[in-house]
Formats: sequence, structure tokens, C-alpha cells
Amino acid sequence: MSWFKDYFNFSRSERNGTIILISIIIIEIIFLKYSYIFVNKKIIDYSRFEQEVDNFKKNIKKNNTDTIFYFNPNNTKYKEWKLLGLNDKQIKTINNYLSKGGKFKKPEDLKKIYGLTDSIYAKLKNYITLDNNNIKANKITKTQKLFYFDPNNVNKKDLKKLGFSKYQIKTINNYLSKGGKFKKPKDLLKIYGIHKTFYNKIKKYIKIKNNIKNKQNNNLVTEINSANKTNLVKIKGIGETFANRIIKYRNLLGGFYNKKQLLEVYGLTKDKLNEITNQIKIDTLKIKKININKADFKTIIRHPYFNKSITTKLLDYRKFAKQIKSHKELLKNNIFTKAEYKKIRPYLQF
Repeated sequence: MSWFKDYFNFSRSERNGTIILISIIIIEIIFLKYSYIFVNKKIIDYSRFEQEVDNFKKNIKKNNTDTIFYFNPNNTKYKEWKLLGLNDKQIKTINNYLSKGGKFKKPEDLKKIYGLTDSIYAKLKNYITLDNNNIKANKITKTQKLFYFDPNNVNKKDLKKLGFSKYQIKTINNYLSKGGKFKKPKDLLKIYGIHKTFYNKIKKYIKIKNNIKNKQNNNLVTEINSANKTNLVKIKGIGETFANRIIKYRNLLGGFYNKKQLLEVYGLTKDKLNEITNQIKIDTLKIKKININKADFKTIIRHPYFNKSITTKLLDYRKFAKQIKSHKELLKNNIFTKAEYKKIRPYLQF
């Protein structure tokens, strides 16, 4: 047994070396066992970050086409901020600032708003107007040219030269196309997005022509069943859009027998009808009628007052009766209800 003791008998230095070696082995075993924690790290999902980058790029593109107009940051509305290119977070910060009693006293104050970048401020600074109408805000831009114009017949190119934005030009054209008219210079302030400061710069150049021709046209009475587009546009309150719609619907009907039928024209309201009623008249002799004994299914159903049910009943009855002789015959045999009969009668021919 002495050889056994000799073999396992260690000196102090050997014993310390053995302990160190065993410790290293244990550490390596632990490291190998749990190395997946370090190696198999959770894969990071970058999709959200990439989406935010894409949105940011889109916003940059969008901001390049934002509408620019004169505005007072102390009373600018949410929709107007949006048009100017601000996002919801920036608008919310501004509204919070104002609701707590804050006020923009000079254009540079807008820079203090958290999240509003220098590039956005640089784009807006020349259009900021405040209650004191500071000199900077009233300074005419280099690209703006002022000349006399009539807002009722000025073209897009001239409006752009005068300093109107694309959005303002579009709004003006929509207003005119729906029959609107500027009777006095101040009427321009009714256009959404036109600020008083901008109006003050151009007002002395606004010349609205109230010539004799226009006054004569206002006294004209137009026969609605024979009028062409040119005649209809002369009616005060009827622009090109309504003129086209009236002609299109008149052609479908075959003509109007009552002024109230104009309310069936898309977009034409009671107020609009009241405005034009004294300027129009109706000649019922000009109504184009449907020959009820000869017309086919396609011709009859094309009329706005005939639906599939009425047309089918009418043709079935015609087939049975061989010839329809009067309106009353159709009512008596329940081809129409009384309400339908009243509407359709002026368009029937036997």
C-alpha cells in the first residue's frame, strides 16, 4: 500500500496546481453548457424600424408638396397646420402650449416648439403673421408680382404670380365652377386659407367688373328646355358644372315640366333653386315624349322615372291590350301608382 500512498501523496504546490486545473475544467464545462445564451441571441426584428424610416421618407416627400399660405400661429386650426406640413404630435404640442396661456409674440417663438425642426421653420418663417402685423410678414416675396385682376375671370397662371397657393387657386376655381361670384374685393376672404394679411397686400389690385352686359344678363329669363350651355352659364348662380349637369339630366328626362324638377339635378339645392327661379322659365311644348305603343324596353327604362318593375308591367299590358289608348287606362289597370302616374304622365305619348 506504500506505492498507493506515494502515488496519491501531493506536495503543497502540486495540490494547488491540481485545484486550479479542476477549476478551469469546471468553468469550461459550464461555459460550454450555457454558451447558447451568448451564441443563440434573440433575433432582433428591424421591420418596425424600417417601416418608420419609410414613413419618414414619405413625410419628406409629402412636405415638399405642402400648401404654403400666410398664417397666425396663435389661431391656426388643425386642418391648416396639416396643410402646412406639421404632424399630429407637433400640432398637439402647439395646442397644449396655447391652451396653457402661451402665445407666439414673434415668428422665432415657433422654433421653441419641441419637435419642430429647423427645416420646417425655415419653410414657414416668411409666412408667419402675428397680431402686430410685423414688417417681416408684410414683406412681399421675390416671386410675387402684383397687378390688377378680376377674381371672377382670372386664370390659374396669374393667380400663381399674384402669390396664391395651389390650394387657394383650386378652392377659388371650385367656388366659381359651382356658380359662386365675387361681388366685392372682401369676398376673397371667404375663401378658406386666404389670410387677412395676404388680402391686405393684394386688395388695391382687385378690380371687379360690374359692366352693363352682366347687369343685362341678370335681367334675362332663360327657357330651360331649349337653353344650351352658353345660355345656362349666363344665369346668375349657375356655373359650368351645374350647366353640364342640367343639360345631362334634361336629356335623360326629355325636358322639364316643373321648376322643382331641377332639385333632382345632383347638387342643386333649394337655396340655389330660389336664387335662379326668377331667371328661368319652362316651355312644356319642348318636352320629348315616349311613344308608349312603339318604344322598346331599352328606350323606356332609360328614362329616370321608369324602373324595371314599371317597364315590365307596361310592356306586358301593351302585349295583352294590343294598343294603349290613354293615360287613364294605365292608371285603371294598376300599371302605375297615383304618385308614379303624376310624375310620368307628361312624358307619355299615345
